[in-house]
Amino acid sequence: MSVIFSIRDSRLMKAVTGVSEEQFDVLEKAFGAVYEEKKQKAYETAVKRGERKRKRGGGRKGALPEIGDKQLFVQFYLKVYPTSDVLSAFFGLSRSKACENIH
Repeated sequence: MSVIFSIRDSRLMKAVTGVSEEQFDVLEKAFGAVYEEKKQKAYETAVKRGERKRKRGGGRKGALPEIGDKQLFVQFYLKVYPTSDVLSAFFGLSRSKACENIH
């Protein structure tokens, strides 16, 4: 994980994300399923339009490679509501990529 802080206990997890570690794990499964479904639909749409040059999964890997990292990013944003500058510093992203990930 590219986050500059480490989540050491359940109290910090709840402070950072708003949920316990157990709830985070349950949400991660649902978040992952929805995320993959959206990515697949976007891929299929891009293929139909002729916009795709690589197969799905090809190309450069992002700064938040794991689904748990993506979920932590979203939950941290929703709980704390920081600016894109703060998110970029905490997650090791550029400002523009932090903004893109928010949307």
